[in-house]
Amino acid sequence: MKCFYHPDSEATCGCTRCQQLICEECKAVIRDKVLCLTCAEAVRTIDKSQPPSQADRIIMTDRAIDILREGKINLRFQGIDSPVTPQKNEEIKFVLPNITFLESRSVRTGTAVYGGPTFRVAKGVSFRLGGASGSSTSHEELRPIDSGVLTFTNQRIVFSGRLRTASIQLGKIIIVEPYSSLSYEGVSIQRENNSKMQYFVYSKSHLDKIHLEFISEGETFSPIFNSRLLESVVEGLIVQNKQLVVKGQAKKDDSGKEILEQIKKLGELKDKGIITPQDFELKKTELLKRL
Repeated sequence: MKCFYHPDSEATCGCTRCQQLICEECKAVIRDKVLCLTCAEAVRTIDKSQPPSQADRIIMTDRAIDILREGKINLRFQGIDSPVTPQKNEEIKFVLPNITFLESRSVRTGTAVYGGPTFRVAKGVSFRLGGASGSSTSHEELRPIDSGVLTFTNQRIVFSGRLRTASIQLGKIIIVEPYSSLSYEGVSIQRENNSKMQYFVYSKSHLDKIHLEFISEGETFSPIFNSRLLESVVEGLIVQNKQLVVKGQAKKDDSGKEILEQIKKLGELKDKGIITPQDFELKKTELLKRL
C-alpha cells in the first residue's frame, strides 16, 4: 500500500481523520491521534480559534509547571509597569501587582483564673473574694505587612510596597514552597541568613484577573495561575540564574587564560630585546588589572 501524498513511499499507517493511508514523513500525532499533515494543520487551526476547556487547561498547567521548573522558558511580561529600576545586566522577566507580603509574628494570649468564694447580694449582683492568677502563651501567626508589586528578574525577586521593600537575590534562596490558604495563593521563600519564611501571596478572589501566556518549542500555553505555577516560575529563574553564573565564570576563566598567555608572549619579546623591560612591566600591569 502506498502513501496517498507520496505514491513512491510505502504507507505505514492511516490518518484517523480523513482515513487516507500515509507514510512516516506525512505522519503527525496530536492528542495521541495519528493524523496526516493536512488534517493536523486543520486541527491546530480549530484549536487556536476556540478557548481551551478547563480540563485542557489543567493538563496544560501541569505541563507548564514541569517546563517552567526546568528553566526552559524565557519569560516575558507585557502591560504591567514595574517600579524596579534594573541593575547592570538585569532583565525584568515577570511582574505581579496586588501582592500581599506576609510574615510570621509572635502573638501572646493570656488567661486569668479567680480564686475564693462568690457571694450573691442581689439578683444579678455578686461579689468574688480572693485574688486572681493568670498565664500567657505565645504562638506564631501570619500577619499582613504590606501590599504592592512583586517583580521577578533574572537576578532577584523584589517586593515594592507602600511601607516595605524586600529584595531577594536568586542565588541566596534556599527554600521556595507553594503557599495556599482559604484566602490566598502564592509562594513562601527563605533566603540565606534569615530563619523566617517570607510569604508573597495573591487574593484568590482576583485569580481570574491573572492571564499568563507563553510559548515553548512552538506550543502556546495558557496555564491556570496557582501557587504551584508561581513556585515553578521562581525555581526556573533560579535554574537560569545558576546557568548564567556558570557561563560567566567560564568566560572569566577563559579571559584569565588569554591574559596570562599575552603576558607570556610579552616576556618572550622582552627576552629577545624587541621590547624594553620598562615596556614589559607597564603592559603586564595593564593586563593584570583586567583579571
